[in-house]
Amino acid sequence: MHEPTQVDQTLPKSLHSGEVQAISLAQELGADWVLIDERKASRAAESRGLRVAGTLGILEEAGARNLLDYEKARDRLINGTSFYVTDDVLRESEHRYRARKHAQESAVPTPGGDEKKEVGE
Repeated sequence: MHEPTQVDQTLPKSLHSGEVQAISLAQELGADWVLIDERKASRAAESRGLRVAGTLGILEEAGARNLLDYEKARDRLINGTSFYVTDDVLRESEHRYRARKHAQESAVPTPGGDEKKEVGE
C-alpha cells in the first residue's frame, strides 16, 4: 500500500486518518475513483472531484456481473467483520443490486447481434 507524499490539510479534521490518506493519495495519483464507506468522507472526496464507490456498491456490481454471489458476500461482510451498516442501507443495497442485475440481464446480447430490449422500449 502506498501512502500519500502530502496529506490534504483542508480535509475535515473529523475524518479518520485512513480516509484522509485515501483521499489525499487519490488526489495525488489523479485517480478517478476512491473506495470510501463513511458518508462524511464520501462528501469530502466528491467535493474534490473524486468519484466514490463504497464496499456495498462494489459487491452489488460484482454480483450483478456474476463475479460473486452478492447475498453470500454481503452476509459475510456484515456477519464476519466489523463492518457496520444500518438495516435501511442494507435494504437500499439489495434494491440497487436487483436493479443492476436486471439491467445486466436485459443488456445481454442475443443471437444476431441485437441487444435484448425491454418490453415497451
